[in-house]
Amino acid sequence: MVAAVVAPVAVLAADRSKVAGRFRALLLAALGTTAPFATAQERTASAPEGDSAARALAAILADPLYRNSRWGVLAVDVTDGRRLLAHREREVFLTASSLKLVATACALAELRAEHRFRTELWAHGELRSGTLHGDLFLRGSGDPSFGGALEAPGGAAFDAFGAAVLDAGIARIRGRVLGDDSAQEERGFGHGWAWDDQHAWYAAPLSGLCYRENVFTAVVEWPLDERHPRLRAEPPCSLLELLPPVQVRAVAPAEAPAIEFWRSPGTHRYRARGALEPGGKAWRYDLCVEDPALYAAASFADLLSARGCRFELPRPFQARCGVGELPQASRLLAVWHSPALGELVRRTNTASQNLYAEQLLRAAAKRFGGRADIETARRLVAAYLRAWGGDPADGFLADGSGLSRENLMAPEAFVALLRAQLEAPHATVFFDSLPIGGRTGTLRERLGDLPVGIELRAKTGSLTRVKALCGYLTRRGEVRRVFSILVNDTTRADGEEVKRDIDRLVLALAEDLARES
Repeated sequence: MVAAVVAPVAVLAADRSKVAGRFRALLLAALGTTAPFATAQERTASAPEGDSAARALAAILADPLYRNSRWGVLAVDVTDGRRLLAHREREVFLTASSLKLVATACALAELRAEHRFRTELWAHGELRSGTLHGDLFLRGSGDPSFGGALEAPGGAAFDAFGAAVLDAGIARIRGRVLGDDSAQEERGFGHGWAWDDQHAWYAAPLSGLCYRENVFTAVVEWPLDERHPRLRAEPPCSLLELLPPVQVRAVAPAEAPAIEFWRSPGTHRYRARGALEPGGKAWRYDLCVEDPALYAAASFADLLSARGCRFELPRPFQARCGVGELPQASRLLAVWHSPALGELVRRTNTASQNLYAEQLLRAAAKRFGGRADIETARRLVAAYLRAWGGDPADGFLADGSGLSRENLMAPEAFVALLRAQLEAPHATVFFDSLPIGGRTGTLRERLGDLPVGIELRAKTGSLTRVKALCGYLTRRGEVRRVFSILVNDTTRADGEEVKRDIDRLVLALAEDLARES
């Protein structure tokens, strides 16, 4: 449910309550004003001594590297609502992964930080003399973490499910393992995703039943005593068809090894090509599967077979899409609960995990409007942005991860969202989910040299010719600055140069903050 006023919660510092009181009074006035605001270039001439952020932005915008580029910038003082930097802040930009701030904030607001997903194992059919005359059902609820990185090594969920099958006295199955993804109406590739990303781990397909984040690791190795290289999957799965890497050759003198992979559309058939050193280091890359529910079903059938449970069918797994209801007289064998939503949000933002953002947004959309699809998600996001002081008309939501190049949002809307989260019941969870400059996640190697007492918490964003950074600057543990920097159309500067100049601007904001009395 969307609340027009978000109740305050004390986080981050002992004197936050004073800031919170001022913030409630200033939110709409500070972010909804229509008064003109000077550009960085206009402010530079009259900027007070020590206003290094304004000068840094003016220098960046004057750099020939950015002659064809667009920079959108807004930085606000949380304590009094002053706009410290503003440049094209109401224009919309491609967001890249900074859009995950929208997905995770809406998920926390709609589902609450304590929410947990359920994945269930059901059996249907008569059990006679250890033989199940029917099927097993893996029934998902859209959990992106099932079988994935947040579980204990070795696959704790399927270990528990396998034990439940054997404990039920099932030693032989005359039916199949069915992967049921009917909890989520939208499946497969996200809206506006690039076709040539369809095999890559970061474009894992959406599903009501996910497993291992819908990826596996492809390994190309070339033992020195063999004439040809090998291609295999980790972990192995009977669904996957990895063709012999006949297009992988030995590296030439002074050539660096390089392998690329692709998947035949609509299949689980994978190929590799490139060059590898015989006897050298194996080449590893994570690839996504075509059908996550089928992948989950096949992987569980493989596990049961390895534990001595026999199947009579040669292909004992199948995806079961869009059915919804289980057959009558089905019985529940086991339930697996995900970590709390707050932990999933942390992985989403710290690691910039695309699948998590997509799944969490759709789960929130289902709670909000009854359907786990992007159309319902747009209505959900519009309702919350409006409540948080933003204008939903100033943007377009194509997905939850930012992978689509159709996502558009203004720096002003990001700042409104970020400020509102400071007052939300989930404020601490949201804030703690963001990478820390120089320490964690996608900021581990960036902005670790801020002035003493200043810390950065922010979400990165990166696509070809798109870079972003949106978040907070704290001073002695208290949030003092909220900012959004979106950069598009960087045809002259490469990605590292753009990140360097974004970091230069954030460092200048941090230095100005450190100089304040």
